[in-house]
Amino acid sequence: MTWGHPKHWIVLLLCISMAGLVIKLPMLWGWHIDTYLQKNIGLALFPWLAILFAALKKTAIKHLIGALLTFLGATVFINGFGPIMSDDVLFLIAIHLPIFYWVLYGLIYLGPNWRMYQERLNFLRHNGDLLVLSAVLGMAGLITMLMTFALYELIGIKVTEAHVTNIITWGAPAVPLTATFLLILNPKLVKQISPLVAKIFTPLVLFVLSTFTLGLFLTQQATYQDRQVLLVLNGVLIVVMALILFSISTLNHSRTNRLQLGLLFFLSAITLLDNTIALSSVVWRLLEMGLTPNRIAVFGANVLIWIHLFKVALALWQTFQKTESKDKVEQAIAGYLPVYALWCCVVCFVFPWLF
Repeated sequence: MTWGHPKHWIVLLLCISMAGLVIKLPMLWGWHIDTYLQKNIGLALFPWLAILFAALKKTAIKHLIGALLTFLGATVFINGFGPIMSDDVLFLIAIHLPIFYWVLYGLIYLGPNWRMYQERLNFLRHNGDLLVLSAVLGMAGLITMLMTFALYELIGIKVTEAHVTNIITWGAPAVPLTATFLLILNPKLVKQISPLVAKIFTPLVLFVLSTFTLGLFLTQQATYQDRQVLLVLNGVLIVVMALILFSISTLNHSRTNRLQLGLLFFLSAITLLDNTIALSSVVWRLLEMGLTPNRIAVFGANVLIWIHLFKVALALWQTFQKTESKDKVEQAIAGYLPVYALWCCVVCFVFPWLF
């Protein structure tokens, strides 16, 4: 276990301090908190992740400067120098802008190797490990906070709402930043956990998704009337892609792993079917209710996801049939990432002018 140099810890503490300050700004200046966070919540994490990674990995300074200037330009555009935005567009930006910032962080992580699909996969796996370690650190931090409050109450020290707010303000970004710090210094810290979780939950998710799809056909009208179904389905698509990514990294052509490949193919096929139903409901909404920013954004995202899922399902089938190696699946997953990045740019920086 490597803990790094003291100067690395200084950089980490500075990044945590600045990330918390970003969240604290509307409270200090009296700004409208909800609107501010919708536009700027991504700034509480991703610029500081980029700076932390660059400091630890000694990334070329020109790459960091370019990313930070892009962060700054996007922030200026969103916070007043762009067009006046409707509530619908503001909601879409709240969803897509953090993804855009995540892409910028990815470019810092990848550096000049951003075109190599293996490096993109390493970045995606890094994010999976980051989620796992962040969950562990977050749970430990929550338990520690509750224990501290309970002990203080025993000796008569009252914990106020302001104390809790300040702890959460700086503690929330501290968790992923600390997890990133530890992972960069110790890349193998949780390397086996994400694939293990993916292998365990793949058959469970396949069962749940199969029964859900059956129910979806029996009550198909629900997708045409309740847009919450569409939001849930899009979340499921992300989970399925993650399961495929982390499962495929440890597979070979043994009998057990061929069973896993088969499960992954059926999982992707069922998800593709669900996505087709979701896409048809989006088209129905567009034709029956007209164009809105939300419907166009959901339609574009679902079309891109459908194409991506089809490519991944085809690659899984070819791998299962032994006509291709598992590299084909990895290429199908990683090769499509720039398309999502481009769509996020369209939603964040073109939609405000159109709507």
